[in-house]
Amino acid sequence: AVELTVRAMRRAAQSDGNIACCIVLLVLECVVSCLGDILEYFSEWAYVQCAVRGVNFIQAARITYTMMTCANAYFILQDLLIDSVVNLGALLCGLVGAGFGALTGWGLTGLAPPIAAGAAVGFVCGLAAGGSTACILSSGTK
Repeated sequence: AVELTVRAMRRAAQSDGNIACCIVLLVLECVVSCLGDILEYFSEWAYVQCAVRGVNFIQAARITYTMMTCANAYFILQDLLIDSVVNLGALLCGLVGAGFGALTGWGLTGLAPPIAAGAAVGFVCGLAAGGSTACILSSGTK
């Protein structure tokens, strides 16, 4: 709700032509978005603690807070790096799918529109298949 409000205020300032207010609200929108991402990441770990340890959400949040201290920053970095590898693996699967789709379109007709359509369909299918397969690696780090 806060992010939506700040975004609406920035758009209003942008349409009024108020550059200084627009810049301040843009920075504020970025800060609010980062805080939202941090809270989402924290909640993801708390839900994992609920599932693994069988505790309620408040206890899981306490466990997660304890785990998110500076002493355990290694685990946070490990999770973020594994997520990057998973995303790159899914992107690679999408690109391979796009290549095979383009080859299929080229083999069927040899014209540009079927090649582009085959590449687009192959990319989406490869990205979906690679993402769902590679997310198993991401869930193993939590």
